Amino acid sequence: GRVLRPPVGADFEGTLYAIALSPDASTVAVAGWTGKEWDNKNCVYLFDRATGRIKQRLIGLPEAIFALRFSPDGQRLVATYKGGFT
Repeated sequence: GRVLRPPVGADFEGTLYAIALSPDASTVAVAGWTGKEWDNKNCVYLFDRATGRIKQRLIGLPEAIFALRFSPDGQRLVATYKGGFT
């Protein structure tokens, strides 16, 4: 297996609370207290499962992410956080 390495920083930065695997198993989404230190907003990291590298960051989320879920077709990703979802 691969080790996924999201960026970490001071305090809680890099603490993961949520993970989701795309239906085709090619992408792993991880989030939690992620991105706040750099953008003052949270983000979801999308990793390529085969290489373990970050493919994309979904940025601008207002709070730490507590749950992630891909749609059955893999085209959408739902993220829930304290007080809402996006």
